[in-house]
Amino acid sequence: MKVGLVGKPNAGKSTFFNAVTSAVAQIGDYPFTTIDKNVGIAHVRKPCPSKELGLIPNPNNSLSEDGIRYIPIEVIDVAGLVPGAHEGKGMGNQFLDDLRQADVLIHVVDSSGKTDLEGNSVEMADPLEEISFLEDELHHWIANIIIRNWSRSARAVEAGEKIENFLSERLTGLKISREAVILSLRKAAISKPIMKWDIDDALILAKTIQQVSKPIVIAANKADVASKQNKKNLAKVSAILTSSDFELALKNASKANLIEYRSGSSKFTRDGNKLEENQMKGVFVYDDRNKDYSLLYSAKEAAIRDKDNIRDLIMQDGELQIVSKDENSIVSVRFERFGINLNAFIPEARFYLASPSEVSPFAGIIKAKELSMLTDYSPSEYLAESHMKLASILSPIALCMLGALALVVFNSENYRVTMVAASLALVALVMQVSIISLKSLLVLHPDIFFLIYLPPIVVLTAVLFLIKLKESFV
Repeated sequence: MKVGLVGKPNAGKSTFFNAVTSAVAQIGDYPFTTIDKNVGIAHVRKPCPSKELGLIPNPNNSLSEDGIRYIPIEVIDVAGLVPGAHEGKGMGNQFLDDLRQADVLIHVVDSSGKTDLEGNSVEMADPLEEISFLEDELHHWIANIIIRNWSRSARAVEAGEKIENFLSERLTGLKISREAVILSLRKAAISKPIMKWDIDDALILAKTIQQVSKPIVIAANKADVASKQNKKNLAKVSAILTSSDFELALKNASKANLIEYRSGSSKFTRDGNKLEENQMKGVFVYDDRNKDYSLLYSAKEAAIRDKDNIRDLIMQDGELQIVSKDENSIVSVRFERFGINLNAFIPEARFYLASPSEVSPFAGIIKAKELSMLTDYSPSEYLAESHMKLASILSPIALCMLGALALVVFNSENYRVTMVAASLALVALVMQVSIISLKSLLVLHPDIFFLIYLPPIVVLTAVLFLIKLKESFV
């Protein structure tokens, strides 16, 4: 069996081809990366009957492992198809010629909607339009072959030649059998006399012939970055969600003996004997906790570091992809070294971490964001609590200085100054209470943290003023 990969340029066909075969095709983010067709061998997974029968598998034309039979099929990756291909636009002529021998077509669709019908980058496109235009191009391709020199051909049919014999001979180059032609004629049920057939009638028959002899399976590629609406729309046409990038990454990791993975399997395992303790290669981390975006980390190497009851994943030589869930956009950032706190992924870890009242003031200010990621407290709660602690340290100092000054003044005969000192002591008490009140305000508005330091600063300033005033009376 031969399977043809079809689709518009830049839909990910070559990546899909590399992911399902052992061949290597050129990959690019621009139209017509593939010019000449690529041919490779893929394998279809089927239960091996030898396991059920208790026999030792020894297939001649396939591979059998662990009760699974891997049946080889030929895959043809052709140049991208653009609107007007049946008229020779783009790589149309070559594209259509390369598909002649295909028994089944896999239509690779860009489900992300980030490329137009000609493979150029756009903000948003409808993947369903890809399906319609490609089928239309195929139908026109077959219809043009049918209708070519139709008047002469119709006369031959009217003279006694069976139409199924005539059409099967004309379509033999497309690997369309006589039986498929007969079935297609029956399903199309064109009632017009054969001499009056036109392109519209030929298109009806061509559509039926394509459905019978070259059925299409829709592979919604780039599904990992596709919007929910695109996925929903593609499900209506029985599209299969795929991500050739992920499949290719797993396959390459398997070739490098970093993981154990069979193409088509729903899981993979890591071979611990290949790696040092705590050392990993070919690491992938997917973080989907945020409602607005998801994070995909990939790195060549990584290691786990445990320190102070905190476990970090340190990755080297990798890439971070930030995928927006609403706007369906993706941003890629390369990094040499990057760390992820694994405690944040473990809900139980939150119970072992300090609350804002339990951390030191300086730690609460410097590491507010890091602490909030590991607990149920916000960064502003850590900041407010820490600033209140620092302000509360200054307040007793200011009150002690004010009290000492008031005693000295009281022993003197300057009762006016004594009254001022007593009044300021009362004000200082009120200001100390206000520090606690300001804490709630800082939780909502952490940028105005300086306000919480005003009470002790005011008191200290008053003390200095009274000292200066006392000196003037001496």
